[in-house]
Amino acid sequence: MASALTIAAAYFLGGLVPLLPYLCVPSPSSSSGSDSQQQQQQQQQNLATALHASIAVMGAALFAFGYAKTAVVVGWQRGERRVRRALRGAAEMVFVGAAAAAAAMGLVKGFDSLLGNGSGGAGHG
Repeated sequence: MASALTIAAAYFLGGLVPLLPYLCVPSPSSSSGSDSQQQQQQQQQNLATALHASIAVMGAALFAFGYAKTAVVVGWQRGERRVRRALRGAAEMVFVGAAAAAAAMGLVKGFDSLLGNGSGGAGHG
């Protein structure tokens, strides 16, 4: 049971971390006319900023997790070789995470085009 709860908490946190920058994006206020168009452009700019922040946060989190995971496996003892192995493990974790994100985005875009939305997913494109 403890293992199941640990896995559930890890999935929850792993899914929450990339969403945190989006929680900081101000919500648009409602108005009409040219102000509305400016607000829409500002909201799109805010979302693009949140996307870039999300990518940076996940890159840092994956790097830290990959470093810690590898360091635990090879041992925390000092030594240049162990540090290099941990850095390599961190880089591999970032690469795998980026590949998974790219595959997910490709699937979203593929399904959008199949369904005729053409939006490119998540309102971007």
